[in-house]
Amino acid sequence: MKITEEQAIQLSPDPKSTKAGQKLATPAKWVKREVHEAALWGDCQGSGKNPYRTMIDRTNIAFKCSCPSRKFPCKHGLGLLFLYIKSPEIFNQQTDLTEPVAEWLDKRNQREEKKKEKESKPVDKEAQAKRIEKRTKKIAAGINEINLWMEDLVRTGIATVPQQSYELVSKIKPRMIDAQAPGLAARLDRMSQLNFFKEGWQTDLLREVSITYLLTTAYQNRETLSPDWQKEIQTLIGFNIQKNEVLAEPAVSDHWLVLATHSEMVDRLTVEKVWLYGKKNNKFALLLSFYAQQQTAPQVFLSGSVLDADLCFYPGVASRRALIKTQRKTLDFFMPSAISDLENFYDQVSQDIAANPFTTDRPFLIDAVRICYSEEEWFLKDKNEQVIPIENADEEGWQLMAGSFGLPMKAFVVYRQEKIKIHSIMLDSGKLISI
Repeated sequence: MKITEEQAIQLSPDPKSTKAGQKLATPAKWVKREVHEAALWGDCQGSGKNPYRTMIDRTNIAFKCSCPSRKFPCKHGLGLLFLYIKSPEIFNQQTDLTEPVAEWLDKRNQREEKKKEKESKPVDKEAQAKRIEKRTKKIAAGINEINLWMEDLVRTGIATVPQQSYELVSKIKPRMIDAQAPGLAARLDRMSQLNFFKEGWQTDLLREVSITYLLTTAYQNRETLSPDWQKEIQTLIGFNIQKNEVLAEPAVSDHWLVLATHSEMVDRLTVEKVWLYGKKNNKFALLLSFYAQQQTAPQVFLSGSVLDADLCFYPGVASRRALIKTQRKTLDFFMPSAISDLENFYDQVSQDIAANPFTTDRPFLIDAVRICYSEEEWFLKDKNEQVIPIENADEEGWQLMAGSFGLPMKAFVVYRQEKIKIHSIMLDSGKLISI
């Protein structure tokens, strides 16, 4: 795949590194410039006696450099990539990898193989059953408590909640953690973080309470549900599904377009979301990863790139979360299909909610929409002049306006709690702009 400068900038840890990397994207800075179908490498002459050796894995984008920088990628890695994007003809084409590059790529492959081997180890079914039985009893007691708490909240009325918002879940949330039901603790967190001084907070709170009560009631009656719904409910309560269980599911082979990537800090963990779309099956997939501080992702995903890969989806109802089982190569961009207008979008939303009311993030592609601004609010307008407000921040709205030139575009949006947010747009020229 040909990486664009916009995609390379996505890899930069900060604007300062981007600027420094762009300054290094000149032939004079590099005493060696080599390219192979699997890697780029070169030697960048710095202020010291020995040049810095820089390598880039082209298959699963990754960087390695001999410089002491703690940034990832460093300015030398970015500089080498920017230089190749700008002037690929000045790189020496190699049919064989040099020993240091081959050794680095081999170690990366070995780590990946060991990881897969570890994930595929058989589970001790007997020990697992004992742990589940013990945990199930704790969860049952915790659910009785949270149900009583929600019933009391509704019975006594919610009018005074804004004055007590800081203490709303202060006692019940620790009980959910003790009961080993982190999914319920997370839902209580969402309740406490609502804006109780914004008009309509009552609807938001009652929605959260209602969906949580539906979840706990479903868990109590899980034996009457289908196997897929039982898995779904257990996952929402907080039971983890081992990766080897997921990878044992039937694999879906396709060309997967990377629609958007997003990272955020949650409780000292970096949560990375990568949204994909299958060319043949028109199916969305979500790669969800968690990294501790100072930990780097084993693979970098570039918005607009296309993966030829087999994905295994987590068991559940209308599940979108997936793991990559096998990845072969990176392909060129393709234009995905999309919903024709906002009326059809709302129909799709209704169907998606009916299929699984517990889903938080619902992805959609909408065709032929324009970004517009009115009365200090951003909107999407379709070809029928229907509009829908979007949650994007002002600077993102202006970025979308500039990137699309105000022309019709295809938008990738995520619907959440009756609101949508644009994560990327696609232009007729075949350009994808990620927000």
